[in-house]
Amino acid sequence: MSTNRLLDKEIMEKEALFSTCALTQGKLFSFTSFKRIPTIVDLHTGKTTLLNDLLNYDPAFNADDMLSFENDIFILELNGKRLMKFNVKERNCSYFNIDCDNKTWKNYAAFAYYGNNIYVFPVYTDGVIKIDLKEERVQKKKELYIHISEYKKDKKQDGEFTFFWCGCQSGSIVWLFQRSGELVVEYDLESDTWREFELSIRIRECVHVTVYAGYMYILSAEGKIYRWNRKDNIAEEIADCRSTSRMDFVFSRIAVTDKGIFLLPLYGEEIFYIDLKTKNVKKYDSYPEDFRYCELSWSKYYGYCEDDNQYYFAMRSANYILTINKRDGIEKWVKAKLSSYEEYKKVYFSYNRKLLCETEYSIEDILSYMKKEYVEKQCRKNISKGEKIWDFAKSIC
Repeated sequence: MSTNRLLDKEIMEKEALFSTCALTQGKLFSFTSFKRIPTIVDLHTGKTTLLNDLLNYDPAFNADDMLSFENDIFILELNGKRLMKFNVKERNCSYFNIDCDNKTWKNYAAFAYYGNNIYVFPVYTDGVIKIDLKEERVQKKKELYIHISEYKKDKKQDGEFTFFWCGCQSGSIVWLFQRSGELVVEYDLESDTWREFELSIRIRECVHVTVYAGYMYILSAEGKIYRWNRKDNIAEEIADCRSTSRMDFVFSRIAVTDKGIFLLPLYGEEIFYIDLKTKNVKKYDSYPEDFRYCELSWSKYYGYCEDDNQYYFAMRSANYILTINKRDGIEKWVKAKLSSYEEYKKVYFSYNRKLLCETEYSIEDILSYMKKEYVEKQCRKNISKGEKIWDFAKSIC
């Protein structure tokens, strides 16, 4: 392959990257990381479709976490300002101001849907955000956060003040964890009440938690994985992968299956697999032959979605989508079949025609687009005039 063709391929792969995703109608819905173009990937064929007909879509919206329910997809904005609701059938977008914009990113600990309400648990803002979708009303409930603020003062926790750092939903319950410490909060979405637990171990830099087969699995950024039995409040360390790297804070996500756990990197490039039966840790090495990570200064794995059988990780930094089967623990790499570079430009320009930015496309691309649009407009005018003349000619014959 020539140098130019290889360069074009790398540019296209970078254009197609997406940091977060939601499963809808058996396909993966997302927004590209750099141009914020809405896309759908068919997981069976890998075909990528660019969506150019979303009503009321704000192309400045940068997607963070996403979840789906029936025909609706809910998306949190990276900067913490808004929540977007996208209806798949009507192709319509609507927005709610949630005012969690304390930072440019990492504003949310957890995100849940229950009883026709959306719940957002901020990292820095002092209250649970509850969005009543039927009434289209946004509320902030401060009681829990006031209590946690007092807990922080009592425990004299170090570092930047955060309420919760990460969490996950299981049915009507959201589990909330602080950045470091022993406190775990069980928040009941049905009653808007909570219970507190204190772990027998201290979690350092908690980065991901998930519920699987009745257990809570907790990952620290340094590479320790804990399993917590909530019924008897026993927490145990089941893997310590710190010795696998010379760096601190190198892991970001875990995918728990019946057979074992996949441990995914933050800034590193190595995936590890922990056998749940033997607790043996081994480095994963079954990548596709042409697999590679793009040279980007962000975490390799971030957003993902799941159904009863599979995990689907967003294509955030690589040229493949990672899927993992929950039953047999078998992973599959899906190669996305990308649209053409011209198609990406066309959709981008269609959403951004009011404000074209040279930092996202070159001035040559922008001028070429404007010229092409002008020519097409003139052609449509001429065709319209021609049709009028032809209709008049027919009427007098």
